[in-house]
Amino acid sequence: ESPIAETTILFFFGYLSYVTAEMFQYSGIIALLFAGIGMAHYAFYNLSDEAKQGSTLAFSFLGHTCEGLIFALLGLSIMSYENDDWSLSFIWVCGLALLVSRMIGIFFMAGIGKLIRGRNFLLSCRELWVIWFAGAIRGAIAFGLALRLDADLPNYYVLLTTAFALVVGTTVVFGAAFPGWIQLMGIKNPSEENMTEDEIRQQFLHPNLQPISMFETRARKKSGFKKWWNHIDDDYLKPCLIKKGSIKRHTREEDETEDDTADSTQ
Repeated sequence: ESPIAETTILFFFGYLSYVTAEMFQYSGIIALLFAGIGMAHYAFYNLSDEAKQGSTLAFSFLGHTCEGLIFALLGLSIMSYENDDWSLSFIWVCGLALLVSRMIGIFFMAGIGKLIRGRNFLLSCRELWVIWFAGAIRGAIAFGLALRLDADLPNYYVLLTTAFALVVGTTVVFGAAFPGWIQLMGIKNPSEENMTEDEIRQQFLHPNLQPISMFETRARKKSGFKKWWNHIDDDYLKPCLIKKGSIKRHTREEDETEDDTADSTQ
């Protein structure tokens, strides 16, 4: 068991998925996304305890560093497109289309979820508005995809500068206004001043290592599809992909409450 070697292997397997997809002219970003989901669900449990915590911190550090570098690149790119074609009307139309389509997509899918799950649908209308507001922020990936367009396309520079304007504009405007929007919607944002040391420390853990009680704030009922998938996952996939005894079960709030009650009784 070598935490450094394990973290390195995780990194290169993720990078391998990206390179392989790019070789076949597919989206490396989507491939990397699903590779990360798969590794978090299966490979993570095969790591040693040191590698679990070390890889979480290492990838968090890399993520924050790359995010800062990307936005620094965006800032430096402003001068590069100073003399290119800009269309303010097209920027406004695209921005409005972004907000409207995002709203329709979120509330339409939420309506379908409400019809399917009924009372078990957990998101309130205010929470949906927060999701809409946060989703309106376009990231650097959108600008990166615009850069991959064929330079021979008609109005190529108009498309490029419009994507650049939307990324920078939504990041600055919506990103700065997001805390105020959360307060306006009445969503409580827990402060570290009211959190225990364990709760603050758990924020830096990988989700697989966090107590289930941090996520299950409201009662959930499993759907038929989820029960079927859990059966396939637990009985067939996990035994093949995870070494025996690696998955640690976390106690639920009810169990912790029962333990605390038993201790106090004794």
